[in-house]
Order: sequence, then structure tokens, then C-alpha cells
Amino acid sequence: MAEQSLLSSERWLQLHGLKSKKLTLKQILSQIGFPQSEDYVTSLRRLVASRYADGLFPQIYTAEDGRLYNLTAKAELIHQFVDYLTQAVESYKQRMDWLTSGSRQIFGVILEQRVTIVLDFGDVLLEELHLCRDALKMVLQEQVALITRFNMIWVSTELVKWQECAILVTEYSIAAAISWIEKMTFEPMPVREVSCLDALLEAGKDKTIDAIYYFVVGDVPQESQKLLLTGVLEIPYPVCTVSFNARGEETIAFLKDLSTKTHSRFHAFAERTECVEFSAFSTEDVDSSMTWNSRKLKGRLPPGAGVREDVFLIWREMEEACSTLAQVRSLVDKAPQSDVSPADCKPRPVESKENAEDTWDSQKWLQKYGLKAQKLTFYDVLAHCSFRHVDGVVDIKAKPENESVQTSADTNKKTIHAKYCSRFIHIPWKDGSWAHVNITKEKYKWYRERIHTALATIQKRIKWLQNGSYALFGKARGECIYVLIDTSCSMKSRLNLVKDKIIQFIQEQLRYKSKFNFVTFDGQAIAWREKLTEVNEDNLEQAQSWIRDIKVGSSTNTLNALKIAFADEETQVIYLLTDGRPDQPPEMVMDHVKLFQNIPICAISFSYNDEVANEFLKELAALTRGEFRAYNFGCKDPIQDIQDEDLNLLLQEMQQGYSNLEKMQELYTESLVVDWWYNADKDTDSKHQKEISSMVSTPEKRVNSQPDADSLASSPPNLSTGSWKFLEEKTQKKKILHAESTKTSLLRRHISNFKSSSNKDSSSFSSTSRSHTSALSNRGKRARPSTLEAPFIFLPTGLCLEDLGEICLRELGK
Repeated sequence: MAEQSLLSSERWLQLHGLKSKKLTLKQILSQIGFPQSEDYVTSLRRLVASRYADGLFPQIYTAEDGRLYNLTAKAELIHQFVDYLTQAVESYKQRMDWLTSGSRQIFGVILEQRVTIVLDFGDVLLEELHLCRDALKMVLQEQVALITRFNMIWVSTELVKWQECAILVTEYSIAAAISWIEKMTFEPMPVREVSCLDALLEAGKDKTIDAIYYFVVGDVPQESQKLLLTGVLEIPYPVCTVSFNARGEETIAFLKDLSTKTHSRFHAFAERTECVEFSAFSTEDVDSSMTWNSRKLKGRLPPGAGVREDVFLIWREMEEACSTLAQVRSLVDKAPQSDVSPADCKPRPVESKENAEDTWDSQKWLQKYGLKAQKLTFYDVLAHCSFRHVDGVVDIKAKPENESVQTSADTNKKTIHAKYCSRFIHIPWKDGSWAHVNITKEKYKWYRERIHTALATIQKRIKWLQNGSYALFGKARGECIYVLIDTSCSMKSRLNLVKDKIIQFIQEQLRYKSKFNFVTFDGQAIAWREKLTEVNEDNLEQAQSWIRDIKVGSSTNTLNALKIAFADEETQVIYLLTDGRPDQPPEMVMDHVKLFQNIPICAISFSYNDEVANEFLKELAALTRGEFRAYNFGCKDPIQDIQDEDLNLLLQEMQQGYSNLEKMQELYTESLVVDWWYNADKDTDSKHQKEISSMVSTPEKRVNSQPDADSLASSPPNLSTGSWKFLEEKTQKKKILHAESTKTSLLRRHISNFKSSSNKDSSSFSSTSRSHTSALSNRGKRARPSTLEAPFIFLPTGLCLEDLGEICLRELGK
């Protein structure tokens, strides 16, 4: 691990990155599913269309490549990828910690195996001498000890070389180098303009090295900068520059330019000179001398240094891993469950399912039990019994003429005539297009049973949130909770009930949190503990005993109670139980709360009739994104006013479920009417009529309003208002929302209009009368008079002109 650590971040990611471990989102999806394809596939030499994926496989859309994937893997395999990604994120965190600690923080990472370090201390300050010495010793112990050869050159009026050329790295050579550094007298002295360049040129003469590290403390004179920029081009090795405590941005920019000219790297560090030494380590013994590691290194990047590229690469990979981990975790509930027996599975920590779900908020709970999670939303259900409305010119995918040149499918134009739209009901789809729907009896029955089961589960959850401590406190938020209890004189008649509710809150919810504390306030505020305390059995019992001993006080010092909770840095949420207005002006309290508005305040009012106090508490909760509840004593339903996000989400889900069920019932009724009108015969007429009547009467419970079967069959336009309501709505929608006419449909319309008008002009009143008499005499049959008897045909009112023409053509053809 130590040898692998001396790698560039780019090389390290090639060995340990997501792509090398096959843990990118695209690679994972290819192992747990397959992409949905609707295009021409060259290898198959045919057009592929995923007709059966919808409803057969769980699906996920990826924004990365814009493709839809069908999941086929079991949940256990996805759990494995979650574990792999979790380990990857942890390894990236460790790599970032390693890069930003120790000698890597001030020197960067030595990537070459044979180096010479040139030390330029021309601008060093006296207080920096010990820091620089310890920094060099740390670099030798942590990094140079892991390479092959090294040497050091000290820049002064006379160049001081530790060795004539780079020597092998051994324990003895490292110890000797540390001893040489300790004996050197690091004193600021005037340096010749050419001394820096001379030292670099002298290092470049060594043919046994791979790179030079130019370690600069402080600033470099401008005269030396110009000479270095021109003379460094003569050096045959890359010159990596390291800046330590640069005073100005000009030096940073110069060293960056210098490393760029030699195609090498730049690193900068500014020490805060705040450290703590431990005398337990001897500075003389090399094996036990860890002087720098014994310090608390505190530093930063100097201005103008920019972002470290090696750290940025790891951070970017870690962000991608975290994003992928979140998306893969979301797939666990969608994946099909394994059929393997529990004994064959990897053992996991046992946790009560009920207790685990009790800690979820409604948003997380609905992700598992909501309508969307169970695919019971309106469009999810209709996706299996609908098809797109197409009329006019459409694109048809076809095989390309030359597969060697073109791999994508050719797009051909084709004219489609919507001849049979009138035989299906149509609705607007969620993307703005129109779709035809046909709801069968089996489909409607299946949906009704499933939606009732789902709504019953949600209703059970709502009742659970309205019982016990949940009725007053709602679902406890956060892990570190403060409960502020108003013990003013006005709470005298309510305090016993409040104490019972708080004890219930401790037993049912606080025991599953991390930390908690209580504060009582009347004229003054008194905390149970100085700060938040850990949740354990002893603390819970002591807290309940303390709550029982609470006594009534005087006024209502709300502000001091809030200050105590805000003063604790670990506070995550505050529950404020009060029945009146604060002693301080509400504006003063609000101004103080604005300083801590990131901490939610859940306000519970025991003065339902005090509109001013309740308005203040509502504003307090809204400002901090908390919740407000008003408790009305003596009322059958004491919780009168609730701003509870958990409860509201469940109620919205219930309302959406009933709305979807009503829409589905309407569509099913319309489907029955349309099917009866176009497809029923003598044998099925009675069955259709009874089904329609029962469906129409069920929503409004009109048992006695079912129409007579004979009148229903003989005169469809004169059906009862309730039973024909849906058909009239359908035809009215068609009249307004019908698709644009094609040339063929326009031609049919003109022909039918011409025939109808000519027949009508040639008819007499007596023939009309005979038509009505014939229709009434054929009760139990559908009215289908021929053109010889009468030119009139009984039709439901509200049909659009095109539908009328189609029906006339069909009847005239008979």
C-alpha cells in the first residue's frame, strides 16, 4: 500500500477508480438489466421494438446516456453493488485524507524514483526555521524512504551538496540525511542572483536522477525569476516546484510558470505556524523521532495557488461514486425479490421491520407503500390498456439501404387514417398527446381491489399518526431534540395533561433518538441538563421523573428558553409547548430566531382561541420550516389546527387514490357504453344494459333509478340522464378534442352529408311516423331501420359529424 500510494491521482484512479472496478452507473446497469431498444440493430439485421418491457420489468431512466433500462437482477445482487460502492467511497475518502495530510500536504507526492531536492531558504524567517527543518525530515521519512535514489543541495553563497550524486535509499542514508539537515545552520543570508540557477544546473548534471524538486521558502527575488525562467530550459530533467509560506502571489505565479516550462508539477502550502509538540518522542533517535507527525499541522493553500489537481480528481470520482450509490440504492425496492431461502442468504443484522418503518417519515414511507411505488397511479394503470392516437403522416422505422455506411434505422413517412377512433374513448396523456383507452371488466375489478388495499394501508398509517404522542407531537424530527415546556400560571389547568403527553412522547419516540433535553420556562428558563444528553434507559427514567415534578410558575419567558436551545451546537429540532404570548415583544423573538432559522421549531399551542398567540407561533414555525399544531381542550377531536407535512402527504395520497378510482370508474362506464353501442347483439344486449345501469347507479347509490331494459334497447337516445351522462360527455369531448381530419375522412363526411340530405328531402312525414312505430314495436332489439323503411336512424345525441357520417354509411350499406 505504501508503494502504491506514491502514484499520481490519475494513475491511482486507473487502478482503483469506478471504471476499473466496473462500478460506473452504466457498467452496473449492464450487469443488472438491459437497455430498452427501439431501433434498427445491425447485428440482428432487423428493427427491434421493446413491446413487452413495460409492466414486465422494473424500469429506470438514466440522465447520463438518456436511455431506459429494464431491471432483471434480484435485490441481493443490487445489495452487493451497494456494498462495493460504499467501499469505493470510503477508499476515496481515505485517499483524500492521505493527500491532504503529512508530508503530502506541504510537498505534494513524489512520483519519481530518483530525485534531487534543491533547498532555497533565501527568504526564510527566523520563526520558520524549525518548521522548515521538521517539514524536510517528514518528507524524508514518509516519501523519500520509499523511492530508490536521492540527493540534496543547499542554496547559499557557496553551493552545499550533501552527496556528489544521488545515492541509494537505505535506513542509514535516510538517518544521515536527517542528521545533515539538523546540523545545517539555516540563517537568512543574501543570496547571489545566479546561486539558485547554479544549484538547479548543478543538480541537472547528475545523470542518475529522474527529476529535480525545487523547495522554496518565502519569495523569490524578481531578478532571480528572470534568470531562472531562461536558464531552467537548459536542464534536461523536469523541475517540480514546491512553495512554502510564499508572501506574495507573484512568487506563486512564477513557480507555476517555471514548472510549466519544464513540463512538471507545482505545489504550494502556507503554514499557520500553530502546532503542538509532544516531548515523549526523542528528536535524536531516528527510529522514534516523529517530530512532525507529533504536530497538529494547520495550513492552507496560499492565494493564487488554485485547486490541487490530484485532490480534485479524487474528489470528482468520489462525487460520482456517491451519486451512483444513491441511484443504485433506489433500485433495491424496484428489483424482484429472490426465491432463495433465508438460510442460503448472507446473514444481516436483525431489525424489527415495524420499528424500522416507525422511524420513517411519510415521504420515505410512501416510496415503499405509496401509489407510485405500487404502480397504481392513473397513467401507470392505463399504460396496459391504451394505445396512441395516430392520424395523418407518421414516421416508420425501416432497415437502412446500406448497413456498412449507416447503422441507424431509416425513417419513412406513411399516411395513417384514424377510421375507428369513434369505437374507443380517448383521453389526454401526460405528455400532451391523445390516447385511446379500453377498460375491461377484469382490469377495472383488479384495479379496484388493489387501490382499496393500498388506500386501507395508508389509512392505517394515518390513524397511527393520530394516536398516542403522534397526535400532539407528530412524527419526531431529527436526532437531537429540545422540548421547551411552558409552565406559566395560565398552564395550571393543562399542565397535568401536558406532562402525560410528554412522558408518552419519551416512551414512544424519544427513546429511538440520539440525544434530548428539556427546558421549562415561566419567568425564567431552567434546563434539565446543561446540554443535550445521550438516550439510554437511566436518562429516560430520570427525565420522566423530572417531568412529573414540574410545578406551575409565573409569566412566559419564551425567548430565554429558545436561547438555551440555540446555544447548544448539536440542536437539530425544537418542540415549543406553550399556551400564550411571550413576555417579550413577538418582533424581538422573531429577530432572534432569524439568526438560527436553520433549526426547525415545531410549535404546539394550547390556547386555541387566542388568535394573536397562534398567529405568532405559526409565523415562528413557518420561518424555521417547522410545524404548527393547536390543541383544543375539552373537544372530542382536540387537534384542531395542524401544519403537519407527514400527515398532509398521506392525506394527499388518499385524495389522489380516490380521484384515480373515480376516473377509472368513469372510463370503465364509458367503455361499456361504447362497447354496447358498437358490438352488442341480441344475446349480449341485456347483459350490457344491466352492467351499464349498475355502474352508473353505484357512485350515487341510486338503486331505484335503473331504466327499463325495453326502453333502453328500443330508444338509446332516450336513456335515463344518469346512464347516458358518460356517453354524452364522451361525445362532447370528441366534438371539441377530435383529431384533425384527413383527406379520406373529409371525403367520407361530404358523401354521408350528401346522401343524408337527399334522403331527407325525398322522405314524407308518414314514413317518419312509420319509422317511429317500427322502432317502438321492436322492444328488446336495437333500432337498426333500413333505408327502405325510413331515412332516419336513432343515434345518441352529441356525436360529432364524422362519427355520424360513418354510422350512416354503415346503416345505408345494410
